Amino acid sequence: MLTKLYSFLHLVFLTLLLLLSQAIFSLAYASETILALPFENISGRAEYNWIGEGFSLALSNLLSNSAVIPLDIEERNLAYERLGLTPTVVLTRASAIKIGEKAGADIILVGNYNIFGEGKSRTITITARMIDLREGRAIGNDYTFNGSINDLQVIQGKLAWEILSNRISGFAFSREQIINKATVIPANAFESYVKALLTSNRDDKVKFLFRAISEYQQATNGQYPDAVFTLGHLYYDETNYKDGLNWLDKVSEKDSFYLEAQFYRAVACIQLGDNEKASAILKELTGVLPLYEVFNNAAVIEVRKSNYDEAIRLLGLALQAAPRDNDLLFNYGYTFWRAGQFTSAANQLNQLIRRETKDGQAYYILAKSLEKMNQPSESTVALDEAKKHLLDFAKWETGGKIPSLIRIKDHFSRTAYLRLARTRDSKPNTTFTKQAEQIETLLAKAQGFFIAGRDKEAIASLNEILKTAPDNSEAHLLMGRLQERSGNIEGAVNSLKAAIFWNPKLVPAHVLLGRIYFQKNDLAQTKSHLKQALILSPQDRDALALQRLVEPENK
Repeated sequence: MLTKLYSFLHLVFLTLLLLLSQAIFSLAYASETILALPFENISGRAEYNWIGEGFSLALSNLLSNSAVIPLDIEERNLAYERLGLTPTVVLTRASAIKIGEKAGADIILVGNYNIFGEGKSRTITITARMIDLREGRAIGNDYTFNGSINDLQVIQGKLAWEILSNRISGFAFSREQIINKATVIPANAFESYVKALLTSNRDDKVKFLFRAISEYQQATNGQYPDAVFTLGHLYYDETNYKDGLNWLDKVSEKDSFYLEAQFYRAVACIQLGDNEKASAILKELTGVLPLYEVFNNAAVIEVRKSNYDEAIRLLGLALQAAPRDNDLLFNYGYTFWRAGQFTSAANQLNQLIRRETKDGQAYYILAKSLEKMNQPSESTVALDEAKKHLLDFAKWETGGKIPSLIRIKDHFSRTAYLRLARTRDSKPNTTFTKQAEQIETLLAKAQGFFIAGRDKEAIASLNEILKTAPDNSEAHLLMGRLQERSGNIEGAVNSLKAAIFWNPKLVPAHVLLGRIYFQKNDLAQTKSHLKQALILSPQDRDALALQRLVEPENK
């Protein structure tokens, strides 16, 4: 009797803990996300098409607030890409809603504008509407403004203030303050910059960026940070690292693009052979920009210095954030091999070739590791595979010298960076490395508790992680597993969706969500998550098992 009572009380307590964890999760994401889409030009005058993008760009900056989170243009463009649309397409209401949903917005802002008159007498009239995607309806009345086209930025400021004051009770800033923020950039420089973003012609893009920088400098005596960064990044993308570095060096610490510029500066320095400068930049970044690409590149420098223990530590942190990244796994195995830790190297490289069966470099280093481990037959098999997939195989074998194979990450996901920026701990003395080590310990404990069936302790450890790192996808995944095991299906779905939000490539989360939807007879959602899992990892056993359930004819 007492045992049954204890079990009942334990279940009640566990349920309360689960409900509490969901409440904490809800509070963490209480802010509304808003996506300002390009406004439609209904004037029929193509020379003013840039104004539509100008509204999207300006409002994504002006609407930023603790209670309202505007999505970045890159996040918007990714949603367009997923739907097979271009950012210049005229949107129907239905397609605008689909883009908002793909971008993860709660609210979308749509609008149109008309131009009247010529020369100095030109005027603009704009109409904007907010649509709540959660409720599928327009919010309040339309916003309408008109005025001289020379006051475009003033109108953008007025619209932003109306939205913020209507959405936030007791909004602290006056309309004049928001308008002042909207007009910081000289109007002609803003126009040139927006046109640079819109044009697909490379030479025109460069011309507009130089014009924007010049117009800004003439009006303010300063640098136009957005245009300077964009120009530097353009040269960088063209692998013109010298000119790219020249412009990226001009981005100052107070500019919003500073951390991104630092990342690309570091890579440019690596490519130009300035390892010392790259090392100094990356040491700073590992404490303030905790993205796995940063830790990977910091490890690249340490490998070049033969500091293998430090490189292994950095790569371990990177893999914690992105366990499915093949380049990271290769670098991990390769660094173990360089360090003479051949068993560890073989373990990592064996994992990699199970995922990527045509990685000639991985087979080659695996073969050399197995040779050192006195496993000649296994080494021969790996070497035969390397012959098939490695163009430089003969050169490496006959020359006896293997070039440096460490893989650099030359880009990072700005979407991931923006998500991080919204949740990052602002305390100046808290470093990511220390946080990561604490989280790694707590996650290992939670996984041990989960395996042992000690759900109460597992949930406590996960809640502790999510208080300080709400973006930890592995913690959300494990929470989802616990909730699914306890029968809290709704809670499991929410946690698994959170895991995928923070790491869209997290295959186990897609598979478990697919299984849950399969049990709920929601085949559309099941197939959607199954498809994503198989795209990410075609040989994943759990995904293939789910596929056999969903498509029994493929058995």
